[in-house]
Amino acid sequence: MRYLLDTNVWSEMARPEPMASVRRAFQRYDPQFAMAAPVADELTFGVARLPNSKRKVLLAEWLEETLDAYPILPSIFRLHDGMARSGHAEWRSENRRPWSMARLPPSPSSIV
Repeated sequence: MRYLLDTNVWSEMARPEPMASVRRAFQRYDPQFAMAAPVADELTFGVARLPNSKRKVLLAEWLEETLDAYPILPSIFRLHDGMARSGHAEWRSENRRPWSMARLPPSPSSIV
């Protein structure tokens, strides 16, 4: 059996001191976790848009280890598959303009 975790749970584990309940769940069920492709893209985007700092480096290292350690389940929308490793999230973070989405390509979840 696998547990598909949402972005907020993965983000909690990236904290220096994750909540005790989340940490215990990871210790108990660790090999059974999986990540959805859109979650991998969201996490990659979140790290990519941080300003250059020690925190960004640490989170990027954590994310790389996490993406390598857990299976990424394909999305029902095939456009999401592999996006976390394709550079799409980094591109989105570099080309994001406040108050305007005019220059961004449509996100896969908006193409329905």
